Amino acid sequence: MKLGHLSFGLALTGLAAMPIAADDAQSNLQAFKACAEIASNTERLACFDKAASVFDFERATARLKEADKLKAETERLKAVAATERAEAERLRVAADKEAKRLRAEAEREKAEKEAVIAAEEQRQADLAALALEEFGQRGATDGGFNTIHSSIVATKRSAIGDLYIKLENGHIWQNVDDSKPGRIKPGMAVRIHETDIGGLFMTVDETGKTFRVKRVN
Repeated sequence: MKLGHLSFGLALTGLAAMPIAADDAQSNLQAFKACAEIASNTERLACFDKAASVFDFERATARLKEADKLKAETERLKAVAATERAEAERLRVAADKEAKRLRAEAEREKAEKEAVIAAEEQRQADLAALALEEFGQRGATDGGFNTIHSSIVATKRSAIGDLYIKLENGHIWQNVDDSKPGRIKPGMAVRIHETDIGGLFMTVDETGKTFRVKRVN
């Protein structure tokens, strides 16, 4: 009988000494908390001793070390992420700056091109106006055309019968051949053209009459 009691006591002692499983860690921590609430010093100490006897300190220490490693890795990853965010922001700012520079350069080039085009158009317009103004004069500017159109604003005959015709564009032309110009009056449309063999002729659109002329102003 004594041997049986001894065997049963040893079995209980062995069960009490077995380490708790990971799933029981929270329960064991609750046991420590419960011990702290015991008023009697002797009973509280005995409770702590019992709770400590089944607590796997080595495993807990290992898990704490693993937790520290995980925390350190988390901090490292956070630092890496912060660095990457800072680099991404730097690249974004640089890209925005470069985009603004390229836009400004493109706008400047566009403005310069438009200015060159406008200047050339103005030059061509001035050249055409000058060529029109000088048409029929000696050494006139070549405007790339040999015909001009206008309308009569006034006519006048000299004392010796020469016919002078003033046009709306300010030109004054003189009939210089024996051809009869026919009926001419203000408002009639005319064209003055240069022939391939030389000389300038005026044609009155309404009558179809053509006669040689020369510029006198």
